[in-house]
Amino acid sequence: PAAALFGPLGRCLVAQPPADNVRLPLLNEVWRHVTKIRDPKLYAPIAAVFVDFVLAHFGDREVTVLLRDVIAHLTPDRAYLGLQRPLERIALRLIRRVGDFHKLIHMEVLMPFLDLLQSKAAPYRALLALYTAAP
Repeated sequence: PAAALFGPLGRCLVAQPPADNVRLPLLNEVWRHVTKIRDPKLYAPIAAVFVDFVLAHFGDREVTVLLRDVIAHLTPDRAYLGLQRPLERIALRLIRRVGDFHKLIHMEVLMPFLDLLQSKAAPYRALLALYTAAP
């Protein structure tokens, strides 16, 4: 399926980002297709890759939009329960890439996103990463 191409594309964009003036239009075009993916098992790994690109090259607004989309895709039918690995990757990338601890904990989507982490160790790992990221 075409969805299989978005993960490698995201990894390429992280490794070799396009010019500034192309980034947002490219992200919008790609995400227009990604957000139509209804299978959470296909969607979650793609989101986990693209979170790196968004965190590295965009601001809080785009990060918030991406996390809201993740929450919207993985909440129905509690799909997040079977997708803890990609969710942990997103959480750890988010924690590591956001340099300002106070900004991170005040993001309105952080707590709803962290609520998706349901494996026994995931919340503790996320909290430990938050704690070690604090100045």
